[in-house]
This record gives sequence, structure tokens and C-alpha cells, in this order.
Amino acid sequence: KILSSKFLAREGLPGELLAFNQEECLVAALNGSLQLLIVQPEGKRPMGASEWIRGCSSPPLFLVS
Repeated sequence: KILSSKFLAREGLPGELLAFNQEECLVAALNGSLQLLIVQPEGKRPMGASEWIRGCSSPPLFLVS
């Protein structure tokens, strides 16, 4: 679950992962993109995106509907 994000003007296909590194996770949206700030993985507590990224073993997939 995305609890907090920041809108950026960077373009891409909706759901496309534009950046995934130690500093940020940036996901393309219909118009622009979202920089994830606070996320809550299923069954876990809310955490900052950088903490979540450090715990990921591989880049996540984002489904857009």
C-alpha cells in the first residue's frame, strides 16, 4: 500500500518502474510519475521508501488498472 507519494513530471508507461535504487522508487503514472515516500507492505508496519527498498530482494512490479 502506498501511504505517501510525491508527484513528479517524469513520463513513462503507467506502472513502469523509472527508478529503483537506494534513494528512491519512482513509478510512472498516466500523467507524470509518483515518487514513493511511505509504503506499507502487506502484513507489515508503515515504513519509509528507502527502508522498504533496502529490504527488497528484487524490483517490485506495479499493476495499473
